[in-house]
Amino acid sequence: MGTRCVLARLDGGETVRLLAESDEFENPEPQPLQITVEASSDDTDFAVDNDTAVSDGTLREFTECPPIDVGGVGSTSGGGCFVATAAFGSRLDRHVVTLRHFRDEHLLQSTAGRAVVRLYYRYSPGAAAVISRNEGLRRAARGILAPLVLAIAYPWRTLLITVLIVLALLATRRRSRRARCAPLTGPMQRAGR
Repeated sequence: MGTRCVLARLDGGETVRLLAESDEFENPEPQPLQITVEASSDDTDFAVDNDTAVSDGTLREFTECPPIDVGGVGSTSGGGCFVATAAFGSRLDRHVVTLRHFRDEHLLQSTAGRAVVRLYYRYSPGAAAVISRNEGLRRAARGILAPLVLAIAYPWRTLLITVLIVLALLATRRRSRRARCAPLTGPMQRAGR
C-alpha cells in the first residue's frame, strides 16, 4: 500500500506540504502511517545522508467519512475546517491550521466537543459554499473568526488584553460619573452669585 508522487522542482529552502485525503472509506481503528520523502538533484551532492526523511504517525479512527487531512506527519487531524477555509481562502492558511489544531487537541477530546464537531460537519459545508462565493461574506467571516483564532493561539495575552480593556472602560465610566456629580466651582459659580 502506498502512493508515490514526484515534484518536478523544489528550490533550496522551499517547503511543500503534502495532503493525503480520502472520503470513500471508514477507518474503524487507528492505523500506522509512514511518510518517506526522498530528494535528488542533478547537482553534485556531497551530503547524501540527508536526502531521505522518514516520519511515522498514526491515522486516527473515524466512523463518518469526512476528508482526512494528514497534515504534517504524525498529525491526527480529522475533517476540514470548511467555513475557515472559505473565509481565509486556503486550508493551509495559519488561521485555519490553528482552528484545526484546536479541534483535534481540545474539542475531539470530549463527548461534548465531538458533538459540536459533528454538528459543525453537518451544517458548515453549505455555509462555506455560500461564503466562498461572496467576498463580503468572506470578509465578515474573517472578522468573526480572527478574534477566536487569536484567543486560541494566545489565550493568556488575550485574557490580559481583555482585562485591561474592561478596566479602562470601568475607569472611564467612573470618571464620567464623577464629572456629572461634582459641584460647580470656579469662575462659573462665582459669576452666578
